[in-house]
Amino acid sequence: METLKKEISSAMSDHESGSLQLLDNLIRSFGSFYKRPGNQVHTDIEKFLSSLETGFNDFPVIQHFLKNFKEFLSTGSQANGAAFLSQYNLKWENIDQNIAIEASKIIDCSGKSIMVHSNSRTIQTFLKIQKSNSSVINIIQTESRPVMEGRKQAECLISLGFPVKFITDSSAARYFSEIEYVITGADRINSDSFINKTGTMVLALLAREFGKPFYVLFDSRKIVRDKPYPQFEEKQKDPEEIWENHPSTIEVKNYYFESIPIKLVTHLICEKGIYKPSDTRNSTNAIT
Repeated sequence: METLKKEISSAMSDHESGSLQLLDNLIRSFGSFYKRPGNQVHTDIEKFLSSLETGFNDFPVIQHFLKNFKEFLSTGSQANGAAFLSQYNLKWENIDQNIAIEASKIIDCSGKSIMVHSNSRTIQTFLKIQKSNSSVINIIQTESRPVMEGRKQAECLISLGFPVKFITDSSAARYFSEIEYVITGADRINSDSFINKTGTMVLALLAREFGKPFYVLFDSRKIVRDKPYPQFEEKQKDPEEIWENHPSTIEVKNYYFESIPIKLVTHLICEKGIYKPSDTRNSTNAIT
């Protein structure tokens, strides 16, 4: 069990990837655990899953996995933990492609320039599918401070054959005259807001100011239907990421995520369909 805890701690320390990649890291760690001799049945797993839940309150897609895993084990299926992981992966393995298919119904990037933010596997899959049926698609990629995981996504998009301009977050307004759309992911969808990497709010406001569509692609597991999930409350991150050895008299604030009003979104798109902001205004149960 201690080995599993260390592996999960290491796997989840990735600050450059989106929540779907973090979930994959988590599932792989559990998969390795069940492959080791003597771990096919382990009565402490349920307790460990409960402790993990409190550490990932802000990632509903991970909460979804943990909740389903606990429910599976509560039926007395401790010996089949590996089978659960296989079944869960099989059910959700094509989620990115399914989201991309829905998004392609209303977003045509062929011959256009678009702006993307942070590092999202869902967006990468969408653009890859678009590229297979399109002419040149020009990408403007933000750096996404402070971790600057936008660099990782830019490298991925270059490897897929896209022409990419890489820009600082604060210079985004300069490029809005060049683009047709802004496309981002989301880590959490509430009834009146969504959570994504810091810098998303500025892009949403700029899109409104410049009259550009703003699309959010997400996995339906990221929907928060109020309880049992708590309100979004992010703990401040290491100030040294922003300013190493900063003067002690200066208070440096560092947060990775922010809440963006859904009213700034043109369409929200998940594997279940395409939605307007008004569809979630009263309840996220509208997305079924």
